This record gives sequence, structure tokens and C-alpha cells, in this order.
Amino acid sequence: MIVSFESEVESDDWDDGAGWMGSLMSLRSDLLRGDLRCLYLGWLLCVQNEEFSGDALEPPVPAGLRELSAPLIR
Repeated sequence: MIVSFESEVESDDWDDGAGWMGSLMSLRSDLLRGDLRCLYLGWLLCVQNEEFSGDALEPPVPAGLRELSAPLIR
């Protein structure tokens, strides 16, 4: 399975991710262990950016959402 995170928010500041991209590598391990918090946070961002229709179903809230690791806070 391939999971991709993309953001199409327009910004004048270009960030190539060199300073923080490596910290996201642990999210892959989290997903393999069944930790779906990063996917849920991505879904929330899409909701915030109004990328879903009003009738889109909310996925189940994953356990541990109140305790975010450093990559999830990014």
C-alpha cells in the first residue's frame, strides 16, 4: 500500500523539507504497527481545508490522539 500526504495550500514561502522531512520517517513504522493517528490528522486537515463534501463520513478516532509524537505535531 502506498500512502501519500499532499498539501495544495498556496504559500509564498518555499520549504523543501530539508530540516524536518527526516523526522516523518517514523510515521511509516507507526502505520505498520497499526497507529493510524497520522492518517486521521491528515483527514482533519482535509476537512479544515474543505476538501470533502458535507456528507463525507468521519473515520473512527484513533486511540492516543491526545498524546502526539514529535512528527505528528509537525
